[in-house]
Amino acid sequence: MKRKIALIGPSTLMVSLPSKWAKANSLRKGAEIDVEEREKQLIVSAEPSKPKVKRLNLEAKDIGMPHKNILAYVYHKGYDEVRLNFSGDEAENSLLLKISELIGFEVVSQTDTSCTVRSITDVKSEEYESMLRRTFLLQLEMGESCYRALASGKFQELGGISLHEGTNNKYTDFCKRVLNKYGYANPENTLFMYAIVRDLEKIADVYKAICLYFFRETDYRIDRAVLDAVRETNMMFRLLYELFYKFDPSKAKEFYRIKNEASGKTLHLLGKVKGREIILLHHIMTAQDLIFDLYGPYYAMRL
Repeated sequence: MKRKIALIGPSTLMVSLPSKWAKANSLRKGAEIDVEEREKQLIVSAEPSKPKVKRLNLEAKDIGMPHKNILAYVYHKGYDEVRLNFSGDEAENSLLLKISELIGFEVVSQTDTSCTVRSITDVKSEEYESMLRRTFLLQLEMGESCYRALASGKFQELGGISLHEGTNNKYTDFCKRVLNKYGYANPENTLFMYAIVRDLEKIADVYKAICLYFFRETDYRIDRAVLDAVRETNMMFRLLYELFYKFDPSKAKEFYRIKNEASGKTLHLLGKVKGREIILLHHIMTAQDLIFDLYGPYYAMRL
């Protein structure tokens, strides 16, 4: 159905509603309607749309290994209520361990053999951008704190720094749920944005592994060249963050330069160092690759 746009006053555009549709929905002067913007589409509804409640019945015995992330995947998929049927305490403890990281999910009923988890505060798509920026800022802090602890030999601080990974999980789980339930603001970029969120979560995993590998050390000195590799990797991530929120061709060129130089230096160092520094450099190379991989979907979103 095509309608002509009328101009009311100096700048207000108006489209009339089909008379038959208005009568069928008992719409009169002063009645409220729901208007939803979706890129080039404008969806008009007589009543606010009510999202369908997605429910799932999950048998622990059918999962295989009852890892806590199973519940995270259910959360990502957009389910609003999940009944978990257990086959033992181990399965129960493993699955419920994740709930504290899932924003809006709570246990609403529990027995000896099952529990029901429900979304009591649903995620809101308008909160997505704020949560995404928090994820970037948290990773910046985690990387820089990790470097300072390694460089100063204050390895005991790494235990606390590793806890940032749990907060990262909370933020990225939220973002994945929003993207699966509502999509991204520009729908054609949803898959690219999901890839970015996924890799932001993986980068925090790498830094957590570094923290846990060194935090029990009491008397260990890391080679300056290896520390420089950690610092340059953090520089890569900061540049990526700045590019993400404000593209600058000169910074993009600098990002590529630092990546190529840092990767070359790290690979060269692997053939020279020994002991724990080999493991550290392995993690740093993984982080460098993940950070570089963020640039691809980010740039695709700009096209």
